[in-house]
Amino acid sequence: MGFWSGLFGATKNKAAGDQNLAFLFEQLSQWTTGASFETEAPPPQIYKILPEGEGTSVRLSAAPIESLTGDKPRILSLGGQIAPNAPTLFRVAGMGRILLDLSYPGIESEAAEIKSALLKGAYKLRLSYAPERKYSLIRLQVACFGNPKKPLHTEALSDILNRNVQEFYCAVQSSGRYELSVHAKRQHLHSVFGSIPQEQVAGMYSRFERLVKNMKRIKPSERNFLAAFRAFESKHSLGEGL
Repeated sequence: MGFWSGLFGATKNKAAGDQNLAFLFEQLSQWTTGASFETEAPPPQIYKILPEGEGTSVRLSAAPIESLTGDKPRILSLGGQIAPNAPTLFRVAGMGRILLDLSYPGIESEAAEIKSALLKGAYKLRLSYAPERKYSLIRLQVACFGNPKKPLHTEALSDILNRNVQEFYCAVQSSGRYELSVHAKRQHLHSVFGSIPQEQVAGMYSRFERLVKNMKRIKPSERNFLAAFRAFESKHSLGEGL
């Protein structure tokens, strides 16, 4: 299994760790944007027959749906495009899904090595929180250690006002589980299901609470996701802490 680590400093309000993130995100509802993945594509009725959690695996495909019958887990294959070389986050069947499509030059020669590392559990996820002056950011880093001399590092600096980001972290908190589905130029390499240490799950509420308070403090007219993104990247290197 891979490792999930969190970074934010000490949790000040440990009692709040059991509370639901949905309560916090409701405070941002007037500014939240984007359609929920589960109501946009594929058709919502698909979700009524998908098994929950690890009974479903999400992948990329030229066809919208590959297979909903047969051996478990049932495969939900998605058409369309996602940002290359960066984790895409959303919720499907009650579980947070991390979809990664690697398409950088040379990925063809590294794909087998990355798949082998995933099979061995030689990967790591790291969650950190960034209440920047102009915006609140959530950083999820994904590292794969197939080649010790040249590990693969990717990350998502997510918008806390994005509905799918909110649903992803709500699912992660409620289930303590996630799926990491990795592709190379849309060809599926491997999917792994991982668990999150209970102490990290318990600490999520107080850490997100600070992000929400920071967003509410910033006037809507002064919020600037791109400026916060660039400011954060200038201070933190890719692969930091991994």
